[in-house]
Amino acid sequence: MLDINYNDYLSIDNQKGLLFKKSDINILSNYGFNYKNYSSYNELIFDLDNYINSTYEDLEDLEEVLIRLSEQNYYNNTKK
Repeated sequence: MLDINYNDYLSIDNQKGLLFKKSDINILSNYGFNYKNYSSYNELIFDLDNYINSTYEDLEDLEEVLIRLSEQNYYNNTKK
């Protein structure tokens, strides 16, 4: 039997119209990012990209969040 915590995959609204997975919120908070402070994905993506590029650490978990948010932003906010 698989041990899957489905709560990690539920989307949480930041009260400004942005949706985040609980697992992403935990990763963001580990690096000092408060998901509730952002009113657009672009703002958060910009800050994450700057943070990742300004450090020499391996931030694979944060880079994965950046990729997911970039994809979510593209599919939600790009006119097709």
